[in-house]
Amino acid sequence: MKLKRQNPMFLLALIMLTLTLYNIYTFKTEEVQRTEDHLKNTMSTDLKIFEAWLLDYVKGVDLIKSQLNQLTLSELNYSMTANKYLSYDFSSELKHETYIGFLNGQFASSTDWLPPDDYDPRERSWYKEALKKNKTIISNVYVDRISNNAVIAISTPLYVQNKLVGVLSTDLYLDDLSSKLLEIRNSDHFDSFIVNDSGLILADTSDLSKINQMIQGEFVMRFNKAKITPGYLTEITENHDLYVFYYSEELNWLIGSKVDLSLYTHRLAFWIRPQTIVNLLFWVLFMGVLFYIHKLSHRLIFTTMALEQKNASLEIINTKLEAANNLLAFRAEHDGLTGLHNRFAFDDLLDELISKGFQERKQIGLILFDVDDFKAYNDIYGHVQGDEALSMLAREVALFCDNALMTARYGGEEFAIIYYNQDIDELEFISKKLLEHIRNLKIPHKLSDQGYLTISGGIHAIIPSLTTSRGMFIHQADTALYKAKSNGKNQFVKAYSRQ
Repeated sequence: MKLKRQNPMFLLALIMLTLTLYNIYTFKTEEVQRTEDHLKNTMSTDLKIFEAWLLDYVKGVDLIKSQLNQLTLSELNYSMTANKYLSYDFSSELKHETYIGFLNGQFASSTDWLPPDDYDPRERSWYKEALKKNKTIISNVYVDRISNNAVIAISTPLYVQNKLVGVLSTDLYLDDLSSKLLEIRNSDHFDSFIVNDSGLILADTSDLSKINQMIQGEFVMRFNKAKITPGYLTEITENHDLYVFYYSEELNWLIGSKVDLSLYTHRLAFWIRPQTIVNLLFWVLFMGVLFYIHKLSHRLIFTTMALEQKNASLEIINTKLEAANNLLAFRAEHDGLTGLHNRFAFDDLLDELISKGFQERKQIGLILFDVDDFKAYNDIYGHVQGDEALSMLAREVALFCDNALMTARYGGEEFAIIYYNQDIDELEFISKKLLEHIRNLKIPHKLSDQGYLTISGGIHAIIPSLTTSRGMFIHQADTALYKAKSNGKNQFVKAYSRQ
């Protein structure tokens, strides 16, 4: 029995159909993953902004405390109400009462409120917890006697002339926590929540009735997991809810956010569908071309003139391809916005220099910096002006550091400058001059402490050893960068080095 010979066109059609379906599936999977990653990053940023906002309140209480320590007790007791020494603008959009409970049971406030005769601040939880822990704390929830609302207090032991006199405190309504979470979220589909270290829900933008209740069910597992796992955690439930949450060691709170992923995957389906149609149309077109070539193949006659014309056309195409390849090669190593070298070129050169420095026993140096408060800059001036500012900074840095081996955009608003055979003292001198140069540009920034854009960074230089890696080298410079941030920004810090 003879086997039926398969038509080559049928096999080609089957192969093309398989590749088309695979392309459609791969495209959809990659887009869904990119959407999830974008949501995780956006939600994490929202939560970090909220934590920073609340820590500003804690810093405000500590600031008042340090100012009051310079007074005398008689100055501080000049008025029990509307006490001017307790006035502090914690937030432009919220009103708060700042007050003192003294060791003798007296009470002083920044407002006109007079406590009733039976009121003893020493019996209040905010007073007891602060004295017990002898540090600035966020109290448990209690009911405000004026508004009858649930509040928490930021409290701290108060010293006057370095002598303990009582407890300084300011109130923060639980409703204000939810309001702030709603205000800073990047999407109306995001819902955020806060749980204190006792498991009590302080804020929940998805269901306000849960506030001041204990967590239950799956939230207990998330709470326990976050307390023992540093950093941000993510979870996707069976209901397609994406959770991003972490435990703040500074606040002793679980802070998190969630979003319904189906809202975004449904949107994605609408623009994935055209891609599917294009792939199928390409398959049909390919089949039509294949059939046409099959029909006309026996009638095609190639002449010498046709070959010459084809050769001439190929030369033109090759010239264009060479130009296109050169352009692609440039774009592969350079950032499209700033024109500086990109991360890939930076990694390749750094790997090469680590090997070269080890062989020649010469130092490799790195200046790693980013733009201070650049997210706030984008929020105020818009991303178009933000891109213009980054481009201007890139040009200035490239011109200023023209003797460097490479100036690269490391990512976002972060830049890197590579030097070879220059020690840490030379890099420190260059970084100080660069810092001054950027300051002198005076690019306006309303939310910057300086009133204009500034930079912070880390500098690092070593003679590579056999164990030196690119990741370790960059990490040490990046650690110094974060040290510069924590020291107040607008500065460079040298990295600690073990060669």
